[in-house]
Formats: sequence, C-alpha cells, structure tokens
Amino acid sequence: MTDSFRRPLLCAALFVTATPAFALAQSARGEGGASADSVGEASGDPPGLLEGGGILVGEGITFHPTLELHGGYQSNVFFEDDNDRGNQGQIGSPIIRFAVGGGLGTRPLQRLEVEAGDGEPPSRKLALRGDVLLTWNQYLAEHWGVSEQSDLGVGLLLDAHFNPDAPLSVRVREGFTRAVTPPTALSIEGADRDKNDLVLGIVYKPGGGAIEGYAHYTFGVDLFERNALQFSNRASHMGTVGGRWQWLPKTQFNTEANVGLVSGTSLKSDSMPMRFWAGTSTLITPTVGLVLRGGYGMGNYTTGETFDSYLAQAEGRIAVGPVFRLAFGYSHDFTDTLIANFYTDHAVYGRMSTQVAGRLQLRARGELRFRDYSGIPMTAQGVVFCSGGAASCSSSDRTDIVARVDTTLDYQFNPWLVLGGAFTLLSDTTDFFIVAGSQSDSAGFVWTEFLAKASAHF
Repeated sequence: MTDSFRRPLLCAALFVTATPAFALAQSARGEGGASADSVGEASGDPPGLLEGGGILVGEGITFHPTLELHGGYQSNVFFEDDNDRGNQGQIGSPIIRFAVGGGLGTRPLQRLEVEAGDGEPPSRKLALRGDVLLTWNQYLAEHWGVSEQSDLGVGLLLDAHFNPDAPLSVRVREGFTRAVTPPTALSIEGADRDKNDLVLGIVYKPGGGAIEGYAHYTFGVDLFERNALQFSNRASHMGTVGGRWQWLPKTQFNTEANVGLVSGTSLKSDSMPMRFWAGTSTLITPTVGLVLRGGYGMGNYTTGETFDSYLAQAEGRIAVGPVFRLAFGYSHDFTDTLIANFYTDHAVYGRMSTQVAGRLQLRARGELRFRDYSGIPMTAQGVVFCSGGAASCSSSDRTDIVARVDTTLDYQFNPWLVLGGAFTLLSDTTDFFIVAGSQSDSAGFVWTEFLAKASAHF
C-alpha cells in the first residue's frame, strides 16, 4: 500500500472526532406549543437580537444582506497531540474569516399577529426562509502547511412551508454545507467535505392543533472532495413518522419512529438504523420545565458489531423573565461513523443564555461525552487501528472522553450591527492510535479558538 492512499485513510480515521460537526436541523413538526417548550427550545436558541429592515423584494418577502468579519487565533490547526511521532505537535495560527450572504423570508407569524392587533391575522399561503453564507477562512501563520489550509466554506438552507396555518400543510427543506477541514497531520491534504440533505414532509393538525401528526422523508449525501477519501462517501434515506398531543396548557406528549438505509463504504457495512421513542414536555412551575424522552434504537449493520440498546434524554429548563434561559441534561444515543460502524455516547450537558437591556447577550454551552466506538477493524488497507499506545497495539477497541465548551458574547451596537467575541474549547482524551508504516498519530487532541466578531444584518 502506498503512502498516497495510506495517509488519506489515516486522515479519515482521525476525522471522526477531529473537528466540530455541523448539524443541520431537520424537522417537519411545525411550531412548538406551551409546556416546557415555552421555557426554551431543545436547541437552546436564546432571545434574539434585532436585524435591519432589509430590502422588500416582493409582497411580504424581505431580503436581509449579511456581512461578517471574524478575527482570532486557533491553537491547534491540525488537531495534533504533542506525543505524535513524525509530526510537529500542536501548531497554532491567527485566522481571519470574512463572510457574505443573506436571508430571504416572509413575515413570521408573530409579526402578523402584532400587526393584526385584536383582529385575526391573515392565513398564510407560504412561510419561506432562505439563508446563504459564504465564508473565506484565511490562516495567517507563516508555516506553509498552515497557510495552505485557507479555503471557502459554504452554508445554504431553504425552508418552504406551504399553507402553514391550515390543518394539512407541506414542507420542503434543502440544506447544503461545504465544511472546510484542515488535515490531522501536516503530510496529509485536507478533508473538505460536501453534505446535502433534502427533506420532504407533511404536517397534519386537525381542529385547534392540540393534536398533530407529521411524516417526512430525508435524502442525504455525504461526499469528500479529495479522490483518495471518496471511499468514505455515503448516501442515506430516512423515513420518519411522529405525532404530539398538547394536553392541557402545560404538558405535551410526543412520539416518533424513523427507519433509514445507509450505504456502506469499503471499510464498513451497509446499515438500516431504526429509532423509536416517546416522551413528554411539561411545566412544573411557570418558570421550571422538564423534558423526558425514552426509546429504543437498532443499528442493523450487515457485518460487524451493531447497536441494539435504549435511547434516553432527560433535560431540565429554567426561565427567569423573558430573557434568561438555563438548561441541563443527560442523553444516550448512537451515531453512524466513517471508519467504525458506530459510536455510542453518554452525554451530560448544560447551556444558558441571557440578554441585558436588549443589547448585550451572553450564551454558553458545555458538554462532556463518554464515547465508545464499535466495529473498528484491527487493520484496513495496511493501516493499523489500535488502543493501548502505538507500540503495544493491544486491540482496536476505542473509548474517548470528549469535552466541549462554547461561549459567545454579543453587543447590539445599532439596529443592524452586532459586535462580540467567542471562545471554543474541544478536547478528546483517548489512548487510541492510528499507525501507517513508520507514521503514527494519536486520536487525542486539545483545540481552542478565540474570535472577535463584527456582524452586519441589514
């Protein structure tokens, strides 16, 4: 096996935990009701800051141009460990990001209700939201291997909800991401990755909407741009059905089931993942909420180890006034991966957001994941995957402790300009190594990023 193939495989093996994942929310369930959802959505969205008036491009449709400039420092561009042999350990770099894009959308229901006053707001034929953001990542370190990682990231989202206020509505959601990912070693090219998800769904809310059912189909593709990494390309199909019942003003019951088909790679099998869960969201007091979900999941991998266990989430939420949110919780779930069949997470997390005087906003989130990988081959194409250190290679079992902290501080300087800063810490502690010939690389790393930000939303 030549180094030209061995090194990309090494990069892909480390990539499964080496970079913060971009997650595209895919939901066709409509707006949340009362219950604990009124204490803060599960996504942790904070109270929003203002944006400019935008440009009217049609009846009820407004375009909001966006410009962003970020400047800061990354401590470990290549996600390295100082114990790695043959590499130069951690290499940091100043970084500048320049982003341009915009959002296109119809007026939200909340604004129509305000404009209607005591009257009935008009029934909407279409609720539309489209966002696009092009981000140039420029590394400023003099080292040639760092500066070569400068590249363009792309984010695109289009969400169209037809007849959203009617008992039966249709939703179409399209999301595309080009993730710019530096390699995990100086001798490896980057792992830039294109991901696209198309969601087609229907929502049924008879009567006053206390009972709601939904079904949607998701087609996803996950492609690596470099030819040597295309053995990890995947396509997936996912079908989902679910429903919820708003019982009294403060409690909601919900359930969901989904079944998928995921094409395998040369290093792992095809799979038919299944998840079934039910839960409740309730207010214990007007400011304290509780979310409980439980269920069962199956990976159904055609070869190798498979997941067959419980799913769980327990989350508490606290709201103090309209501008403070606090949540904390535990979850257990599994995720398909590139090299191993899957990994299982036991996660504990917390998040908060607060807004002061309508201008200053602080957001923070921390999580600790106890992660176990299953279905890692001991060897593949001449690459050895092993725990217990690069010298001993006692087994291919892998257990990680992944910690992440995100904090953001934003100040609304005027109706369209937001100034702020952000800090991210990502740490992966493991004794797992990937060995290719004379080269070895630890899968563990510590990565931090400090940013100063200016965002204009016209």
